Amino acid sequence: MQRIKKLHDDLYVIDDILGDKDFFDLLVEFRPEFNNWMFNKQDGFKGGKPKFGNLNKHTYGGIGDNLQLIKYAEILKYTAMKLLKKKLHLDRINTNIQFAGQHSEVHVDGGKNQWTLCVFVSYTWNEEWGGPFHIFIDREEHLIGFLPNKAVLFRADYGHKGFAPSSMCPEARFSVAFTYTEDHAMIDRKVNV
Repeated sequence: MQRIKKLHDDLYVIDDILGDKDFFDLLVEFRPEFNNWMFNKQDGFKGGKPKFGNLNKHTYGGIGDNLQLIKYAEILKYTAMKLLKKKLHLDRINTNIQFAGQHSEVHVDGGKNQWTLCVFVSYTWNEEWGGPFHIFIDREEHLIGFLPNKAVLFRADYGHKGFAPSSMCPEARFSVAFTYTEDHAMIDRKVNV
């Protein structure tokens, strides 16, 4: 059963975002035998190691062609619409695979009329492994612990990052971010979800 905590007008944390079967089905998409992992080196990173990886979308940017991810993006959209009381449509799906030492940079996912629902997808997680989600809103910093099947819903123009797991972590930190855009025709009307 979902447990929702509002941390700010534009920031929600949702525990148990999916039922067990759905969460497992989403997790399976991160197995490398089912979907190729890609790790890209980025200029400026010391040591020549890739910063982080992602699942191959088979398309540049956007939604990609992974039907399971699209399915869950559409299912979870209704949770976001209910919390925000806004009509949304899916714009982009981003996946993230991080091992120890693969730190991401603070970034934004979109504009003021867009929202990101980031789901933490790893199978198990030990608090000592770290990997929290960090977001900056109106000069405030929020650090949200990484736990499987937890999600963070936030306005997409806020700077955020996912910390890499600690060197004690034997596994990868997986997450998937679904970015939605407000349907302008519905902004001033109440959404019945």
